[in-house]
Amino acid sequence: MNSSRGSVLQQDIWLGNLLRCSAYHVSSRIQELSINSLPPEPSFVDAKVEVSRLDEIHHLERLGFRLVDTNLQLSLKQISCLSRSALKACRWATTEDEAEVTEIASKCFTYSRFHLDPHIPNSIANQIKASWAKNYFKGERGDWMVVAVVNGKVVGFLQLLLSNENHLIIDLLAVAPTYRGQGLGRAMIDYAACNCLPSLQKIQVGTQIVNTPALNLYRSMGFEFEQAEYILHLHIGLYK
Repeated sequence: MNSSRGSVLQQDIWLGNLLRCSAYHVSSRIQELSINSLPPEPSFVDAKVEVSRLDEIHHLERLGFRLVDTNLQLSLKQISCLSRSALKACRWATTEDEAEVTEIASKCFTYSRFHLDPHIPNSIANQIKASWAKNYFKGERGDWMVVAVVNGKVVGFLQLLLSNENHLIIDLLAVAPTYRGQGLGRAMIDYAACNCLPSLQKIQVGTQIVNTPALNLYRSMGFEFEQAEYILHLHIGLYK
């Protein structure tokens, strides 16, 4: 999905198509970014910075970047299947689930960095998440997907990435609003822990600091804090 524009900016064609402009990610070489190296209008540029790197944050702010999100990285190292009764509601996703999963993804991610950015319309933020989930069914993103099913209807999904041979990354997790509070998010994570890898050592996830429901879920399951990053966005000639 990505192509290169020099060593400082990495172009994301998939994201650009959804934002209807050129889209780029700033590489780790943040201090090398300058006004002259920024892309022409119209463009979107994002950057991730460790919260302790105030020099990099201030450098980006001088270039016009604005903070939109504080992302917390969490991990679970004590793996166990805690909700065996609830696991009955879970199974692997099939191609027939694409429409229901995409519909859930288009409505359930109110805390994403795209939804938190006041310059990105919610309609576009919803499309980004829907397309993100749809990419699993295209074979373009995700190594596993678990779905939660109630009365024959898909009401939640969990998209996962393989970090290495013993680690999983939670890429997307969503439960339809009507079915929240029933332990389905926890059940899907447990299903993945029991079935994805024979010797799973760690599950990792990143979530927004404002996403209290997600943080409460992960904390209740024993996830522990690892690190925090600021997410900054720059809009060049967009949404004026």
